[in-house]
Amino acid sequence: MQSSGQNGRFGALRRDLAALMAASVACVLILVAGIASGGSLTAEFSGAAVPWIGVAAAAVVLSLVLIWLSVGRARREAQIARAECARLKRSLMAADSIIRSEPQILVFWEQGEPLRIVAHTLKGIPGLPDTPDRFLRFGIWLEPNSAQTLKTALDALFTAGHAFNIILRTQAGGHVEAEGR
Repeated sequence: MQSSGQNGRFGALRRDLAALMAASVACVLILVAGIASGGSLTAEFSGAAVPWIGVAAAAVVLSLVLIWLSVGRARREAQIARAECARLKRSLMAADSIIRSEPQILVFWEQGEPLRIVAHTLKGIPGLPDTPDRFLRFGIWLEPNSAQTLKTALDALFTAGHAFNIILRTQAGGHVEAEGR
């Protein structure tokens, strides 16, 4: 939200800009009248100058209206974008809190990209590595049968999209549930 001091300052700035624009329009009209009257500005205008002044005035008014409409549309779109950004931030915070509420290690894979660990809140299981880079090397901390089962399940997930939910045993005797979707 803007403070009232800022609103007052922007209001004065808008008034100044409107006055400057009106002065610019007057200058353009005087120049058009001078060009239409053959280069001399006298107190009398010939009949040929009046249509040119009207055309110039209409062009200036049309330009001002188009600018005003464009600025209004841009403000509305910016307001909609700010509201959507705030809504997406709230959704992201809610999703992050849901992900981090349960002890888990969340690994994300996108085709053509390497595996990434998104969340690592699983602690206290015997044999589970503490660092994410060691976690992805299953053969180091899982029993050989569990490592092979996980590898087979991951291959089926990556190639054919088959989901899995299996219980694995660490070399230190702990158990971990692995789910892939």
